[in-house]
Amino acid sequence: MKSSLKMAAMVAAIATILAVMPAAAQTPPPPTSTDMWGLVDTLTDGYDAVKTQSTEARYSAGRFGSYVDDFISVNDYDPNVGTFVFMGGYKAADYVPGAPPSGTVDDTDDVTGAFPLDDSFGPHSPYAVSLGFAKSFNSFYLAGYYAGHGIWGSGNNNRADPETITATGQWKNNLAILFGNAAIGGIRFDLILDGDVNSATYDGNVPSSGNDSDVTMMTAFTWGKPIGKLIPHATLGIKWPKYSQEGDSNGKEMTTWTDGALLVKAGTDIPLKDNALLSFDLTGAGTFGTSQTGDLYSDKYSSEGDFYLGVDAGYSNKINFGEKVAVGFKTPVTIGLLIDGEDTTYGSTTTDLPNDIYFGLKAGVELGFQFKLTQKIALYTGAGLTLFDWTTLSHSGGDTEDKTSDWNINGIQWDGSKGSSKSSIGLGMTIAPVENLSIGFGLNTILDQLIIINVPEMNVKLGDFWSNFDPFGGNFFGGLLSDSTSFDLTVSYKF
Repeated sequence: MKSSLKMAAMVAAIATILAVMPAAAQTPPPPTSTDMWGLVDTLTDGYDAVKTQSTEARYSAGRFGSYVDDFISVNDYDPNVGTFVFMGGYKAADYVPGAPPSGTVDDTDDVTGAFPLDDSFGPHSPYAVSLGFAKSFNSFYLAGYYAGHGIWGSGNNNRADPETITATGQWKNNLAILFGNAAIGGIRFDLILDGDVNSATYDGNVPSSGNDSDVTMMTAFTWGKPIGKLIPHATLGIKWPKYSQEGDSNGKEMTTWTDGALLVKAGTDIPLKDNALLSFDLTGAGTFGTSQTGDLYSDKYSSEGDFYLGVDAGYSNKINFGEKVAVGFKTPVTIGLLIDGEDTTYGSTTTDLPNDIYFGLKAGVELGFQFKLTQKIALYTGAGLTLFDWTTLSHSGGDTEDKTSDWNINGIQWDGSKGSSKSSIGLGMTIAPVENLSIGFGLNTILDQLIIINVPEMNVKLGDFWSNFDPFGGNFFGGLLSDSTSFDLTVSYKF
């Protein structure tokens, strides 16, 4: 019995090692320079636990905002706010050009759909709640934010001989806490737990079937404090490695660690005359690669990590046209260098491959518009353009020199994430029915049924409402309103 278990453990362990090694039968396509910004996003995104975004910011390309955006910002919080609470404010998912509509201003699938990893516990929202709270005291400020569903899990304990214990769980938790003080500035802690974990023991040992944690755990510390004419900030973020385990009946184990990363970011805002602002950020990020520990086998696998260094700069301003109309704009510029390590080691054998060296430069413009219909009602819309996007890819090092290289330039492109899933224009509304109460929501659920606006192609066409409208058949609303009609909603209150 033990020999068969040991053989099974050996086979499973070898399979695990092979799984993290590049498979010849499934070799990915060779990298190109156009891969750069996607790789950079993987290295630098996700350290912000706060899923909130005000209706003003969401629909104006980030050019306008409210205290929903500022209450837990190290440099933007109000030390005299009193008490502030809100619900909602979800950000949309990532927008992918050319893919089905996703990540647009009216997309909230990432917070209202079924849990993306596993529905074994039944359908439930990944973010069951999204709540924020802030309170100012005499000498300090305290704010907190939470979005998630806690933990869902199940387990089994079979006390027969041999004893078998199994457990599985799903995490979805985003937590941020901000402490502010005039002397030390703002200090914020972020924690993200996102994923599932499976564990088992067989007579106290890790079985050949193994354990694994697909939980993304990220932590970050951010500091900021106005100093003279500068408003600096700095962030240290850690993405903790995931693991998978294999073992045998003799208590030997092998653990494979993947996806660990580190982020260091520092920058400053420089206020200019009127509403103008200059911003600069320096970002360094890297991954730890893959490594293995344990005594199940003497030969272990490891791979090299990646490294990114980039600078982001921008000029932003707001211009008022009377008391009812305002236009905000920003001109972001990014320049970056990415080194994608390709070396691998298995046992005592190291495969020294050329590193992929990416370089990129891009610039764009973001526009936001505010229309105050009354003192209590306002509309927001926005758009984004990439003006220039240049990326290159070359290779360096390795036992065998790779002399190939490529480059790519993209000209003016519309940023689809600033529009809705049907129109290139998103429209949001805020209402303040009473003092200190603000309700924000998107209008595209209804607007896109009436009219679809395509700014890049400069055309307008009628929505589905007009073909569905049939007053003689009793369909007076033409599908405009139904039991499936929904709105993204953010409610905040100060008292």
